[in-house]
Amino acid sequence: MNPQDPLAQLRPLHLPAADFSWPLAPGWWILASLIVIVLILVLTALYRYHQRRAVLRQARAELRKIATRWGDRESSQDAVVAINALLKAVALHYQKDTTTASLTGKNWQAWLQNTTRKRQQNACQFDFTWQVYSGNQDQLWANREATLKDSERWLAGHKGRHYA
Repeated sequence: MNPQDPLAQLRPLHLPAADFSWPLAPGWWILASLIVIVLILVLTALYRYHQRRAVLRQARAELRKIATRWGDRESSQDAVVAINALLKAVALHYQKDTTTASLTGKNWQAWLQNTTRKRQQNACQFDFTWQVYSGNQDQLWANREATLKDSERWLAGHKGRHYA
Protein backbone atom coordinates (compact mmCIF):
# COMPACT_ATOMS: atom_id res chain seq x y z
CA MET A 1 0.00 0.00 0.00
CA ASN A 2 1.10 3.41 -0.85
CA PRO A 3 0.67 5.76 2.11
CA GLN A 4 0.22 8.69 -0.26
CA ASP A 5 -2.83 7.18 -2.00
CA PRO A 6 -5.83 7.61 0.33
CA LEU A 7 -8.16 5.68 -2.05
CA ALA A 8 -6.07 2.58 -1.68
CA GLN A 9 -6.84 2.56 2.02
CA LEU A 10 -10.61 2.24 1.46
CA ARG A 11 -12.22 -1.15 1.81
CA PRO A 12 -14.40 -2.40 -1.09
CA LEU A 13 -18.14 -1.66 -1.02
CA HIS A 14 -20.39 -4.42 0.23
CA LEU A 15 -24.02 -4.39 -0.92
CA PRO A 16 -26.63 -5.57 1.52
CA ALA A 17 -28.21 -8.94 0.83
CA ALA A 18 -31.25 -8.73 -1.43
CA ASP A 19 -34.42 -9.10 0.61
CA PHE A 20 -37.49 -9.59 -1.53
CA SER A 21 -39.94 -9.69 1.27
CA TRP A 22 -42.28 -12.50 0.32
CA PRO A 23 -45.24 -12.73 0.62
CA LEU A 24 -46.20 -9.50 -1.06
CA ALA A 25 -47.79 -6.65 0.81
CA PRO A 26 -51.62 -6.61 0.81
CA GLY A 27 -51.72 -3.63 -1.56
CA TRP A 28 -49.99 -5.63 -4.28
CA TRP A 29 -52.44 -8.51 -3.82
CA ILE A 30 -55.37 -6.11 -4.16
CA LEU A 31 -53.86 -4.58 -7.31
CA ALA A 32 -53.23 -8.02 -8.83
CA SER A 33 -56.80 -9.07 -8.01
CA LEU A 34 -58.21 -5.94 -9.63
CA ILE A 35 -56.16 -6.54 -12.76
CA VAL A 36 -57.38 -10.14 -12.99
CA ILE A 37 -61.03 -9.06 -12.47
CA VAL A 38 -60.79 -6.35 -15.13
CA LEU A 39 -59.14 -8.79 -17.54
CA ILE A 40 -61.92 -11.36 -16.98
CA LEU A 41 -64.61 -8.69 -17.52
CA VAL A 42 -62.99 -7.45 -20.74
CA LEU A 43 -62.57 -10.97 -22.11
CA THR A 44 -66.17 -11.84 -21.22
CA ALA A 45 -67.45 -8.69 -22.95
CA LEU A 46 -65.40 -9.46 -26.06
CA TYR A 47 -66.68 -13.03 -26.13
CA ARG A 48 -70.31 -11.91 -25.82
CA TYR A 49 -69.80 -9.30 -28.55
CA HIS A 50 -68.29 -11.94 -30.81
CA GLN A 51 -71.15 -14.36 -30.13
CA ARG A 52 -73.80 -11.67 -30.65
CA ARG A 53 -72.40 -10.81 -34.06
CA ALA A 54 -72.06 -14.41 -35.25
CA VAL A 55 -75.37 -14.22 -37.11
CA LEU A 56 -74.20 -11.08 -38.90
CA ARG A 57 -70.93 -12.72 -39.93
CA GLN A 58 -72.82 -15.71 -41.32
CA ALA A 59 -75.26 -13.42 -43.11
CA ARG A 60 -72.44 -11.45 -44.76
CA ALA A 61 -70.87 -14.71 -45.92
CA GLU A 62 -74.22 -15.85 -47.33
CA LEU A 63 -74.68 -12.49 -49.09
CA ARG A 64 -71.30 -12.95 -50.76
CA LYS A 65 -72.39 -16.41 -51.94
CA ILE A 66 -75.63 -15.00 -53.33
CA ALA A 67 -73.68 -12.26 -55.13
CA THR A 68 -71.40 -14.79 -56.80
CA ARG A 69 -74.36 -16.96 -57.87
CA TRP A 70 -76.18 -13.89 -59.27
CA GLY A 71 -74.34 -13.98 -62.54
CA ASP A 72 -77.01 -13.26 -65.12
CA ARG A 73 -80.35 -11.57 -65.68
CA GLU A 74 -82.31 -14.83 -65.43
CA SER A 75 -81.17 -15.47 -61.86
CA SER A 76 -82.19 -11.99 -60.67
CA GLN A 77 -85.54 -13.02 -59.23
CA ASP A 78 -84.04 -15.89 -57.21
CA ALA A 79 -81.15 -13.74 -55.98
CA VAL A 80 -83.38 -10.90 -54.81
CA VAL A 81 -85.75 -13.33 -53.08
CA ALA A 82 -82.74 -14.92 -51.32
CA ILE A 83 -81.38 -11.51 -50.23
CA ASN A 84 -84.79 -10.46 -48.97
CA ALA A 85 -85.12 -13.71 -47.00
CA LEU A 86 -81.61 -13.29 -45.61
CA LEU A 87 -82.28 -9.77 -44.33
CA LYS A 88 -85.62 -10.90 -42.91
CA ALA A 89 -83.93 -13.81 -41.08
CA VAL A 90 -81.33 -11.49 -39.54
CA ALA A 91 -84.02 -9.01 -38.53
CA LEU A 92 -86.12 -11.76 -36.96
CA HIS A 93 -83.12 -13.05 -35.04
CA TYR A 94 -82.59 -9.69 -33.35
CA GLN A 95 -86.28 -8.71 -33.12
CA LYS A 96 -88.02 -9.45 -29.82
CA ASP A 97 -91.48 -9.61 -31.33
CA THR A 98 -92.46 -11.19 -34.62
CA THR A 99 -94.03 -8.16 -36.29
CA THR A 100 -91.08 -7.97 -38.66
CA ALA A 101 -92.06 -11.30 -40.17
CA SER A 102 -95.28 -9.84 -41.55
CA LEU A 103 -93.69 -6.73 -43.07
CA THR A 104 -93.63 -6.60 -46.86
CA GLY A 105 -93.14 -4.06 -49.61
CA LYS A 106 -92.95 -0.42 -48.54
CA ASN A 107 -93.38 -1.26 -44.82
CA TRP A 108 -90.42 -3.66 -44.94
CA GLN A 109 -88.45 -1.04 -46.86
CA ALA A 110 -89.27 1.59 -44.20
CA TRP A 111 -88.27 -0.78 -41.39
CA LEU A 112 -84.92 -1.51 -43.04
CA GLN A 113 -84.43 2.22 -43.63
CA ASN A 114 -85.16 3.02 -39.97
CA THR A 115 -82.75 0.38 -38.66
CA THR A 116 -79.91 1.49 -40.93
CA ARG A 117 -77.14 3.64 -39.48
CA LYS A 118 -78.14 7.30 -39.50
CA ARG A 119 -75.28 8.43 -41.72
CA GLN A 120 -76.09 5.74 -44.31
CA GLN A 121 -79.86 6.15 -44.43
CA ASN A 122 -79.75 8.47 -47.43
CA ALA A 123 -77.45 6.13 -49.35
CA CYS A 124 -79.65 3.05 -48.85
CA GLN A 125 -82.92 2.86 -50.76
CA PHE A 126 -83.86 -0.83 -50.42
CA ASP A 127 -85.93 -0.63 -53.62
CA PHE A 128 -85.63 -4.37 -54.11
CA THR A 129 -88.00 -4.94 -51.15
CA TRP A 130 -91.01 -3.88 -53.17
CA GLN A 131 -89.64 -4.99 -56.56
CA VAL A 132 -88.88 -8.51 -55.40
CA TYR A 133 -92.05 -10.10 -56.74
CA SER A 134 -92.55 -7.81 -59.72
CA GLY A 135 -91.13 -10.40 -62.10
CA ASN A 136 -89.26 -7.68 -64.00
CA GLN A 137 -85.88 -9.38 -64.42
CA ASP A 138 -84.43 -6.41 -66.33
CA GLN A 139 -85.20 -3.97 -63.52
CA LEU A 140 -83.81 -6.32 -60.88
CA TRP A 141 -80.67 -6.88 -62.96
CA ALA A 142 -80.24 -3.12 -63.48
CA ASN A 143 -80.47 -2.56 -59.71
CA ARG A 144 -78.12 -5.45 -58.90
CA GLU A 145 -75.27 -3.32 -57.54
CA ALA A 146 -77.60 -1.10 -55.49
CA THR A 147 -79.32 -4.16 -54.03
CA LEU A 148 -76.04 -5.77 -52.99
CA LYS A 149 -74.64 -2.47 -51.64
CA ASP A 150 -77.78 -1.69 -49.63
CA SER A 151 -77.83 -5.19 -48.17
CA GLU A 152 -74.14 -5.08 -47.30
CA ARG A 153 -74.50 -1.64 -45.70
CA TRP A 154 -77.44 -2.77 -43.62
CA LEU A 155 -75.60 -5.86 -42.41
CA ALA A 156 -72.39 -3.93 -41.77
CA GLY A 157 -74.20 -1.18 -39.92
CA HIS A 158 -76.26 -3.53 -37.81
CA LYS A 159 -75.14 -3.44 -34.20
CA GLY A 160 -76.11 -7.01 -33.43
CA ARG A 161 -78.57 -5.70 -30.87
CA HIS A 162 -82.14 -6.61 -30.22
CA TYR A 163 -84.74 -4.10 -31.34
CA ALA A 164 -87.75 -3.35 -29.21
